[in-house]
Amino acid sequence: TVDYLANILFISAIPDLTQPTKTANHTTSRSSLVDVNLYELDQRILKALQSPRQDASQGQQLIKDAYDYKTYLEKMVTKLEENLSNKLLTIILSQPPQHIHFPFDEEQLKKAFSWTADQWDYFNHIFESSFLIWKRLELLKEDTHEIN
Repeated sequence: TVDYLANILFISAIPDLTQPTKTANHTTSRSSLVDVNLYELDQRILKALQSPRQDASQGQQLIKDAYDYKTYLEKMVTKLEENLSNKLLTIILSQPPQHIHFPFDEEQLKKAFSWTADQWDYFNHIFESSFLIWKRLELLKEDTHEIN
């Protein structure tokens, strides 16, 4: 039920998401919209942060997942700001991202994924952006309470 309603909100953002996007290595990619689910992305990001392997491809996947998470979350927030639905906002806020609050070790990630300083900076920027976008959602909820 919660996933179903959250997917309804996601589907409303699909026209915006069909455009090609740039990945972390600056190649053009078209995400598989069927496979996009914020909860699943959050869990994959969390798992990579919890148990980083000595695997550069896992690091690249983590960057891609974090970027996709941020991008889709931002599109949802923008849609909600344009056309507020308290019910959908409540549903989304009921599933806060776990990875944002996970205390990961920067040096461990850099070493495990063989990240350059630029890759770390890019990941960190995406990570912080996701946190700020989530805060926008929380503020949107506060604003709706003040109006009602």
